[in-house]
Amino acid sequence: MFDHGGQVLAQPKSSVVTGETLYVSSPNANTVTEYSLPSGTIAGTLTASNGISDPEGMAFAKGHLYIANDTEALIFPRGKTDPSLTLQEPGPSYLAYDIVVDASGTVYLANLVTAYDDPGDVLVYKKGQTTYDYSLNFPCCVAVEGDAIDSSNYLHVSYASSHSSRIMEYAPGSQKGKDTHWHVHDPTGMAFDEKGNLVVVDGGTQIDVFTHGDTEPVRTFGKLSSGQFLAFDKSHMYLYVADSGANQVDEFDYANGVVVKTFPLAGASGVAIDPPASP
Repeated sequence: MFDHGGQVLAQPKSSVVTGETLYVSSPNANTVTEYSLPSGTIAGTLTASNGISDPEGMAFAKGHLYIANDTEALIFPRGKTDPSLTLQEPGPSYLAYDIVVDASGTVYLANLVTAYDDPGDVLVYKKGQTTYDYSLNFPCCVAVEGDAIDSSNYLHVSYASSHSSRIMEYAPGSQKGKDTHWHVHDPTGMAFDEKGNLVVVDGGTQIDVFTHGDTEPVRTFGKLSSGQFLAFDKSHMYLYVADSGANQVDEFDYANGVVVKTFPLAGASGVAIDPPASP
């Protein structure tokens, strides 16, 4: 079903750059599937034999694929099936959920929770380190669901709870965050477009676009079943959004907010693009 390049829904105004690779994680199947773009044919799959276990958010940076993988993070060099580095977490109750890498090579690993009923956190790993340098902590009873880096190397972290959902902003190297005051309901995957706007999956059902200074989204699009993570292609023209409820990844023409292709994959969650878009 994958070998036909997904289901084309609308004619895009231009094609995806030839030679790009789309990575999609499926925690249900314990796999990360690699698609060649624009054809959508499967080029390879990482499985449990490669160390994959409950993979969620991913990032591609500096020639490596970074995977939030159960209670750790795995780093795979481009084209390799064995990780070159494993980032360790403090204990088995931690649940790695999203991952991002800044311009200096520092890795930020977001944990949904750190223990039963305990809040999530973000562990910060300096370049080349396998143990974390420090952690960013959050209020009681919140789940940390996503992180992203903007063009100024500021970290953004999304978290949600039954009484509060926010996106926090951290200056480079800072352990003290600032509330962006963006009005979100249940934010998960995030990325920045080429104009510096934050693009976030909110409530699992839609994609919101925020500019700095506005508390409400300046644009909303997409009809998702249970949206998870997202990533831009290098041109920023196409946005890939994993929808685990619909068991697929949607390729959006970002300017028009319409789906131009879908990639069926049961339990699709994390997405990453090689080469990555600059934030």
